[in-house]
Formats: sequence, C-alpha cells, structure tokens
Amino acid sequence: MRAGRCLTLTWAGAWSWAPQIPQDTCHRLILALGTTSAALSTTTWPRRKMDILSFAASAVLLSLLLLALDYAKDRGLLTASHQSLANKIIVITGAAGGLGRALALEFARRGAILALWDVRADALRDCVSWLIGECGVPPASVHSSVVDVADAGAIGAAARAQLAALGPAHVVVSNAAVVNGERLLDASEERLRASFAVNVLSHLWIARALLPQQRSSSSSSDHGNGDGSSNHGSSSGVGGAGGGSNSATFVTIGSLMAEVPAARLGDYCASKAALLQLHECLRWELSRSESSGVHCLHVQPHMIDTPLFNGGKPGRFGWVRALLPPLRATTVASRVVRAVETRRERIVVPYALKWLPPLLSLLPSALRDVALDLAGASCAMDAFEGAREGVFT
Repeated sequence: MRAGRCLTLTWAGAWSWAPQIPQDTCHRLILALGTTSAALSTTTWPRRKMDILSFAASAVLLSLLLLALDYAKDRGLLTASHQSLANKIIVITGAAGGLGRALALEFARRGAILALWDVRADALRDCVSWLIGECGVPPASVHSSVVDVADAGAIGAAARAQLAALGPAHVVVSNAAVVNGERLLDASEERLRASFAVNVLSHLWIARALLPQQRSSSSSSDHGNGDGSSNHGSSSGVGGAGGGSNSATFVTIGSLMAEVPAARLGDYCASKAALLQLHECLRWELSRSESSGVHCLHVQPHMIDTPLFNGGKPGRFGWVRALLPPLRATTVASRVVRAVETRRERIVVPYALKWLPPLLSLLPSALRDVALDLAGASCAMDAFEGAREGVFT
C-alpha cells in the first residue's frame, strides 16, 4: 500500500505537468509510472523491502521526469510565446570576432538593429564589412563604436551616444572577455588586473550604463504596442519582474569554467566565477523592482573554437576530445538568441555539462581530481597560442 501511495503521488505530479509536455512524451511517462505502480502493488515482498523499493522507484522516476522537463524548458519547448527581435536595438560587446561576431549575425537574421562595440578598430571594421558585404545585412542595421570596456568612462560615453543615435537598447549582450593562458605565479600584475577589469568589472559598468535605457525601453513597450494593447504583467518571476513578451533582456556571457578549475586559467576561472555571482545578485535586485521590466540571462558555454582559446584542447586523451570537442561559435550564438527569444534565465552549452559541476562536487577529492584530469584540467592550455599578447573575444 505504501508503494502504491508513493508512486500515485509521483504519477499525480506527472499528470499536473501534462499540459506543458508534448502529448506523446506525457503518455509514455504516465504509462511507465502506472505500470511500475501496478507491479509494485502486487508484489508480496516484506514491507521494509517494499518501502525501500517504492521510495527508490519513485525517486528515480521523478528524477527522470524532472530531467525531461528541464531539457524541454532548456530547448524552449515549454514556452508558449516568443518575443520578436525585429527592429530591436541590440548592443553587443566584444563584437569584432569569435562569439560576438556570430551573435551579431544571428541577431541580424532576426531583423534586429545592431550596435557593435569592440576595442579593436580594424577587426570591428572587418566585422561590419563582412556583415554588410557577405551576409547581406542592411547597412542601416549595423552600427559600430570603438569602446574599451575596461574603461567605465568610455562605456558611459558610448552608451549616451548610442541612446542619442538609435534609442534605448532592448537587448544588451555583455560578451567581451580576455584570456591570458599563463600560470598564476608567472602572469604579470598588469595582465591579472586586466583580466578582472574585462571579465568582471566591465560587465558591471555596462549594466550601470545600459540598464536605465533598457528599463525605459521595456516600460514603453509594456505601456503599448502601437495598437492599444499592453504587455505589462504577462509574465513575472525572478530574473525580470513584469517581463512581458517584449521585456528587455540583459545577457551575460560567462563560462562553464566558473565552476570547473584548470591550470593556466586561474585568473579566467576566478573572474568568471565572480561574474556568475555578480549576475545572480543583479538578477535578484532587478526581480525585487516592480518597475524593472528587465529580464536577465546568464550563458555558460564549454570551450568555444575561437581565437579566445586558440590552441586549447579540452580532454587529456583523443577519445575525450572526440566526445566533447570545442563548440562552434555559431552553435552557441544560435542557442543564446533562442534563449533571449524564449526568456530563459540560464543556459549551459552543451546541455549535458549543466550537471557536471554538481556531480563533481559529490565525488571524493581523489576521484574528482581523476575526472578533472581526464577533462584536461592539467593540460588543456599547454598548447595555447595567445598567452603572449592576450586574446580578446
């Protein structure tokens, strides 16, 4: 009887989620739960063994159900509506290459108006020429500014210029980052300070300069869409109170390395860990402000195949690298833009690695070190080619 009650509760939980899951998936889950419940209810084992088995079965089935729901949410399958990015102002930092360049193209494909920021003037011009000349993006939809995101004053000036020229930003993607690739005891003080200036503090300066614009952008769209309708209050929750279908979005590009250590990435891992907490604190502060209307998204990708990690090789052995190769920038960009459209709070790319940090934390230290060594924590950056000059995303 206890087994039946335990699994009935699990079955009821599945049924309560049924309207949000694809119908065929829902039917399979409920059939599996019902079959297991019936089998256990007819078993004549001793009560203690029955209790243990029923609890274990309920825990496993409920875990699988929650995992399926989380994956569906991660892929945007449970989102009823998508926000349109057409004619929205998108500010992207570190936009001249790597992930920033891929993000610019992905947003442009949605009809957005781009405001591209980067400290490298030549690379930024090349990016704009590529978008217009090779990708067919209308020239009126691409705007660029040379901005040093480590300089709070430069960010403030660029934000005021962008507001005057284009209007308030709807989406801000704080993407700029730097990798030194040096051992902590070998890196110069100047490089270490620059790492934290770009990887942590720049995101704070960008938030302080552009979030007021985003609030005004969200407020204007909430009050009306031009046809007398209103989006205000269409969704709520942590990460953007009152964030409707046209709510503004502040995107922070972090890294999985915020939760996983590696040699020659000490300053990068530490700065990304600080950035993760900075983003989470900002998200909570905005969620407590009823007038915020700004949604927050944190992105944690695995190593991306860009100049930022040029020469880096995840995994100690070839078979590990085959199972988990570096990500393509276009793949990550596509996931980020879709997450903006579906108003996600956090994504890890690839999805499976979302569970790596909590699983590692459950292992004894010796086994954890073995797992990290297989993943390349001790050798992934040995062939890194950008350490001498520093590489910006």
